[in-house]
Amino acid sequence: MFSRIVATFIGFLLCSCVWNDPESTPGYLPIDDSEYPYADLPRIVIETEDFTQIRDRETKIPAKLQIYGKDAPESDILELTIKGRGNSSFTMAKYSIKLKFNEAQSLFGMPADKEWDLVSNQRDKSMLRNYLPYRVAAEFMDSAPDCCYCEVVLRQNGVDVQMVNQDGDLTGYKLVVAPMLYMLREDFAQKLRGFVAAGGTLVVTYWSGVVNETDMCWLGDTPHMLTDVLGVRRMEIDAMYDGETRRCVSVCDDLPETAGGSILCEVAALEGATPLMVYDEDYFAGAPAVTVNSFGKGKAYYVAT
Repeated sequence: MFSRIVATFIGFLLCSCVWNDPESTPGYLPIDDSEYPYADLPRIVIETEDFTQIRDRETKIPAKLQIYGKDAPESDILELTIKGRGNSSFTMAKYSIKLKFNEAQSLFGMPADKEWDLVSNQRDKSMLRNYLPYRVAAEFMDSAPDCCYCEVVLRQNGVDVQMVNQDGDLTGYKLVVAPMLYMLREDFAQKLRGFVAAGGTLVVTYWSGVVNETDMCWLGDTPHMLTDVLGVRRMEIDAMYDGETRRCVSVCDDLPETAGGSILCEVAALEGATPLMVYDEDYFAGAPAVTVNSFGKGKAYYVAT
C-alpha cells in the first residue's frame, strides 16, 4: 500500500548498480525480470546514493525513484530522500520507509504530496489490517488516507533481494528466506518443498508454519509440512524480555564463535539436520540455534532465534 499515510505490501530488491553522473544517467532504473519475476503489482524502484543502507529513522539518504509497470518504466526518475519509519517495527526484518520528494508528486492517481510513507508491517503479512480500515474510513468519512498495494524494489548494498507473497512464483530464485512465516498456506509450503528439492537454498526462522490462512493452528509437527525439509521439529518456544539475550556458540568453522539470541528462542529437536550453532545457556542449552539440512538437490537452513 502506498499513500500519504501509506500502508504497503513492500518488497525489497537490493541489487548492484552505479550512481551515475547526470550526463551518463539512463532514462530508467533497470530491473532484471528474468531473475525477479513480475508479481502483478505496481512497482516502485528506489536506488540509494552510493548504495547507502537505511540504518535509522533520522538520517535522510539521497535517492532516486521510478515507477514501473509490467514491462517498462511509467515515470521519469525522481529525486528524493528516504529514511526509516516506525518505532519498534523498524527493528524488524521487514520495516517501513518514509519518502520526501523535492517537489510534490502524484503517485498511482493519488493527490500530489511531497511526503509519502511505505508501510510494511512484519506482523501482518497481507497488510489487510492497514488496508481495510483505510477503505472503510473512505466510505464513511470526509477525510481518509489514500492507499494502494505495491511492490518496492530498493537498491542498496549491492545485494539482490526481492520479497514476494505466498502467491508468488519461486522459479528462477537461488535463495529464499522466510522469516517468521507464522501464517503458512499448504500450497506455499508445497512450493517451498519443491524449491529446495529442485536445488534451491531455503532459510526458515523461528515461529514459522504455526497457523493456516484462517489463523487456525496446524495440528501435528511444526513447522507444518517443513519438518522433513528442515530436518528439525519445534518442541517449544521461550520469549525474552526487552534487551535480554541467550548466548549461542558455534559448532562449525564457518560462523562466529559466539552470538546472542533474543526476542524469541525456539527449542527444536534434530531430525536429520546438522547443527551449526547451539544455545549455551538456560534450560535449552545444547539445543540447536542454527542448523542445515539436505533435502533433494538443495539445502534448508533453520534459525531458531
